[in-house]
Amino acid sequence: MTDIKPPLLPNSNPIAPSQPFHPETGSQASSEMTDEMTEGWGSELGEPVVQAYFTSFNAANFAQAAGLFAETGRLLPPFEAPIVSPSSIAAYLDREAQGMQALPRQVTAQTFPAGNRQVNVVGQVQMPLFTVKVQWEFVIDRQDAILSLRIRLLAALKDLLHLKPAPDSKLQAQD
Repeated sequence: MTDIKPPLLPNSNPIAPSQPFHPETGSQASSEMTDEMTEGWGSELGEPVVQAYFTSFNAANFAQAAGLFAETGRLLPPFEAPIVSPSSIAAYLDREAQGMQALPRQVTAQTFPAGNRQVNVVGQVQMPLFTVKVQWEFVIDRQDAILSLRIRLLAALKDLLHLKPAPDSKLQAQD
């Protein structure tokens, strides 16, 4: 049996997220997060609903995380069709996100004239066998409901392809 040593993406060389910028207001805010903040990052995120999403997600309380979405809220995961409605989002997360931990690192935010806010969070998702850099793009309405959450992988496809487990790994079917 071979131990799988998944490649960890270095924290010291973050991939710069798209910096949200509103031309009318020129608003742009950001804050850096350090490794020591990964458990107490709530106040650094600047948005209680974003903090609540990550707290619920990391506790595997996917029904609570999905409950933060508007009735027509959309989760836009990588390589998949949009998932619409809190109940569908909860079912999707329960099926696909077991064992994952979100580790936010950098936050940028802006408010639009109509009152909706966009919060972009760059960080990592730690999975049982590897860690990958991601960007979460939240759009939040005036009532603090998540209208959409797009999740982007910040890795090249060639970097993801080599993450398949080795044939003799623990993931191989047991006899």
